[in-house]
Amino acid sequence: MATTRFWSLKGNIVKALDYVLDLKDRQRKTGGGSYIETNMTAGSHYVLDLKDRQRKTGGGSYIETNMTAGSPALAGYMMKNGQTSRNNKNVGYHFQISLPVGEGDEQVCMEIAREWMDRISGGQAQYVVAVHNNTNNIHAHIIADAYLKNGKQWEISWIKEKNRFRSAADQVCKEHGLSVLENEYSKGMTYKEWMDRNAPDSKHAMLKKTLDYVIPRVSSMDDLKSYMRAVGFKIYDDVEKQKMNEKFFEFTADIKIIETQSNGVYHIRIPYDPERHKIEVDPTEFEWIKENKTARIRIPTDKLLNYFDQKDSFLDRRSCAEIKGIFEQKRKKGRKDLRFKVPESKKCIRASHISRDEDYSREAIIRAISRNGRTETDPKIAAVIAHQNDWSYAREARRHLFEVTGINAQFQGKEFYKVASKQNYYKWKAAQIEKRLDRMHYRNLLEKDRQNLDKLKARRAELAGELKGCQQDLEQFDRELQQLMLDRVEDVAKVDESLLTKRIEETKGPLLERKDQLRQMINLYDQRISNAEYFQKEEEKKSVERVRTR
Repeated sequence: MATTRFWSLKGNIVKALDYVLDLKDRQRKTGGGSYIETNMTAGSHYVLDLKDRQRKTGGGSYIETNMTAGSPALAGYMMKNGQTSRNNKNVGYHFQISLPVGEGDEQVCMEIAREWMDRISGGQAQYVVAVHNNTNNIHAHIIADAYLKNGKQWEISWIKEKNRFRSAADQVCKEHGLSVLENEYSKGMTYKEWMDRNAPDSKHAMLKKTLDYVIPRVSSMDDLKSYMRAVGFKIYDDVEKQKMNEKFFEFTADIKIIETQSNGVYHIRIPYDPERHKIEVDPTEFEWIKENKTARIRIPTDKLLNYFDQKDSFLDRRSCAEIKGIFEQKRKKGRKDLRFKVPESKKCIRASHISRDEDYSREAIIRAISRNGRTETDPKIAAVIAHQNDWSYAREARRHLFEVTGINAQFQGKEFYKVASKQNYYKWKAAQIEKRLDRMHYRNLLEKDRQNLDKLKARRAELAGELKGCQQDLEQFDRELQQLMLDRVEDVAKVDESLLTKRIEETKGPLLERKDQLRQMINLYDQRISNAEYFQKEEEKKSVERVRTR
């Protein structure tokens, strides 16, 4: 992807445009280019004084604008004049988009810049684009008006919009075949940004990314289901279930509609039936899925069932097929399509709820697979289907799926992810409190130093005197050592080498160490005295201001 940068412009927007257009000195002879015309078909943007021809922009060849001014040189004046009567804090915006080093040319950069601006503004931005080629990587500068074509003010917060802006830039670059380039201007993330960046994908996002990856690579709906089930997804297809259960009537029942009779049979109330009719179910056809909560009932479709009213009075016997029709007629709407469960999740997601912008219904997926025209499923997916009973193989296939689709499933559905998030939050909160306490402690120390400023200066003077004495002792020792060495050379005195070394270590070493300590202490006192004096001056200023306002 290309790197993107952004600045809000204050003051005179014409000056920013001069920099972008590489106009060090706007044409004075021609009124800033206002008094220049041509009847040629070349369509030159504008003519410059020869001595100021832009070098960064290929002599003005790589400059465009979508404003009615026609000439980019005049666009800045249009932006400025349009804002004279408006009370706005920003006069415009300066965008920059840089291509990867060695990729693309000026024309490609120009196209990417135009498409990027149109996407992030919905085609409403008024701007000038200037492509610069004077660095290792070609880059475009865009100066945009603070007001859109519809007259509304364009309010931009880079913190809120940067992900959308960068995503749009990535998409445009991919469409033009450019490689990925990490942003060189990233800043440290806030806690919220860190959490957003590291939080796992939502279940809907995981499901969407998986379907987008699998649909183009399979030749049938059955292969899609088999692959997704192999890597840990669960799929519920009411149409498929209906075909499989033609010989049986199978459904789940909540404890609210289940009544246990004294003879061991169960009476199941027909859901959504205003007369609250019931059917009798044999214990062999009844199975608890969750004890005393949810049960599965499986009845042969050719069986005759006892039919009761709400007071358990026998009415007649009815065929299972007839009862099945009543159940299906009374079911809630929206349960006749695909439903999915992502790995480690307990909740189903309906196909119609995966995305607001795209259709992932059963029929839509089948149409998409048909349009692909594949006669065979991708070999990698086919291999996973063939090894769907091998858990280690399926687990590795799921890891590969998440890697190639960019799914972040870290701690997905896990309770300890929430715990870790809370721990991170408390750690961050504790750090903020610690910083606040440090500031309070520092302020208290400043106040104490301000009150004892004379003592600090006196102590600093004592240390300076001690340092001076230490330096004098070192100089005296060096003189004595030098004389001793001279006597040794002239054979005046005989001094053993080991004794000489020991004397240097025992005398000069401690003096040098003490000298360094004294310098560090004096520097510390200098800093404390300086801070205290500054703090005292600030307090005096505040005191004067308070007196003046009374």
